[in-house]
Amino acid sequence: MAKKSSGLFMFATAVCALVATAHGADATVRLRGQVGRRLDDCLKNNLMAVDVKYITDTFRRKSEFWHWDTEFWGKFMHSAVPFAQYTGDERFSRRIASGVDAVLSQQLPDGYIGNFREDLRGNLGWDVWGCKYTLLGLMMQYDRTREKRILDGARRLADWLMAQFPAKRPLHATGGYRGLASGSVLEPIIWLHRRTGEAKYLDFARYIVSELEEPADSPKLISSALAGVPAAKRPTGDPLWYKGGLKAYEMMSCYQGLLEYYETTGDRRCLDAARMTAENIAATEMNICGGMASEELWYGGASRQTEPCPSIQETCVSTTWMRLCQKLLALTGDPKWADFIERTFYNAYLAALSADGRVFAIYTPLAGMREEGRDQCWTTANCCNANGPRGFLAFMGSMLMSEQSAISVNQYAAATAIVPFGDAPEKLARFEIYTHYPQSNRVRIRYDGETEHDFTLKLRIPSWADNTKLELSIPEGRGLKKTDLGVVKVGEYFPVSRKWKPGDMVEMVFDMKVKAHELNGHAAFTRGPIVLARDCRFRDGDICEVLSAPFSTANVDFACVRSPNQGMRIVCSARLKLGHHQHRTATAEEPMPSEVKFCDYASAGNTWNASSAYRVWLPIECKGVRRR
Repeated sequence: MAKKSSGLFMFATAVCALVATAHGADATVRLRGQVGRRLDDCLKNNLMAVDVKYITDTFRRKSEFWHWDTEFWGKFMHSAVPFAQYTGDERFSRRIASGVDAVLSQQLPDGYIGNFREDLRGNLGWDVWGCKYTLLGLMMQYDRTREKRILDGARRLADWLMAQFPAKRPLHATGGYRGLASGSVLEPIIWLHRRTGEAKYLDFARYIVSELEEPADSPKLISSALAGVPAAKRPTGDPLWYKGGLKAYEMMSCYQGLLEYYETTGDRRCLDAARMTAENIAATEMNICGGMASEELWYGGASRQTEPCPSIQETCVSTTWMRLCQKLLALTGDPKWADFIERTFYNAYLAALSADGRVFAIYTPLAGMREEGRDQCWTTANCCNANGPRGFLAFMGSMLMSEQSAISVNQYAAATAIVPFGDAPEKLARFEIYTHYPQSNRVRIRYDGETEHDFTLKLRIPSWADNTKLELSIPEGRGLKKTDLGVVKVGEYFPVSRKWKPGDMVEMVFDMKVKAHELNGHAAFTRGPIVLARDCRFRDGDICEVLSAPFSTANVDFACVRSPNQGMRIVCSARLKLGHHQHRTATAEEPMPSEVKFCDYASAGNTWNASSAYRVWLPIECKGVRRR
């Protein structure tokens, strides 16, 4: 782990990215720059401001019949433990420990930890789902402290679960969504097996996998995926949405567990099913901002993203998607999963975080305005605020990964990173990443190790990054010897193999020319990984105004301009012909081009009120039909 910094909030913070790669190596990452400042705000004003006593008091009640408030503590723990470990903040660590004590104090003699009334435990509602997060929370703290009593508490809770299923009822018949919520307990059960080595937990994991696939009314997570059935077209088994099988967050949580199961058992079906489902989600559900799902359900959203929809891109869905992609990246080494994380993180995810880092929006629409989410479960908390900080862990966890003699760089943000590689624990590669990415198109990665090391540095070339230029700089005398590294291919890794010496540096220059995209008679614009949006604060016309026909994506030129200092990180300007704009010539119907400004989607709407209403997809005028 990184040593304690001289002050968490004196500069952009860091976190120990708990990344278990395919070969078990962990990277320690310190974020700096703009992304680091967003993390600072999230830690100070969201995560470290959580009232731990409040979110653990729910375990004292034993009268619940449906709700999911026992998840809040486990979600909090998943990000609080690694961030507390990095910062060395003893007061925060004590609050975390007191929360663990409070939860364990509510464990019943039979091992149950929860708040459901006795006749409904392990049956209706979200009880098993809550047990999943309680197990995750306990094991996060156990991994840090190695306190046997914490692991024993997790064991006893898991033993209680095993006594319920299948003796009293089948797991897939509990809760909602054809057992998806309950089936996601697979992930912590595998965690527990790894920490204890006890075969009974692996046996229970096998049972959970069978419940997700074998019964006639199960969600069929493996066979439907292997058959290529789209996520949104898998049978629900019930016309009521809340009993259906299409719930995005819960389905991806089950696939997360199946990946953990594959990693332990080598059952290839589980890896292939998770991979094929994620590929289908990316193709049919993910929108231009990397978000997905409407009202938290799959709905074929990729082709419908131009439709007005206020309840899309739930933060829980975005965070879980990044976690799933992070795991797939570690297991497969395919850089497309890093591409997907990048798109979601810089757009849908950061857009959901308020400007001060205090709260995460529940939904983040592509047009309109953002707002603080509603309270849930008769508490003053909600699922997305509890889940949101885990998104930073997924992003940072994917930044650098190692295997034997290779280190892959998957995300580009200003950072310091220490990466172990090879078989010897003393083999550490230290890097400084200098950049203002994604505002800037330049990234410098300097090897800052104390000794020379032979390894291959694999640089991800994003799928959007045509004409990327790479240059190797080697200290020579008082200057640098620079070498062009040649042609790169988008969507692949570019390997740089050498004996790396302190001061060796790779410089990457990306072509971030703005690209236009058309869909359903609408146009949207991206600059590198960033989606652009119109914002009312520019006061340059009606943001719903149509683009004049004929519209050609090939004839749109953008220029980066100075930000008006309203929290907009990237601002671009273009001259566009707008079909309803007032500026027209006196002798022709052809509209005059007008200057229109755009900002990055994460900055658009960041006042969270109507003063910064925004829009991503702009309608195109079509032969007398004026789309709005």
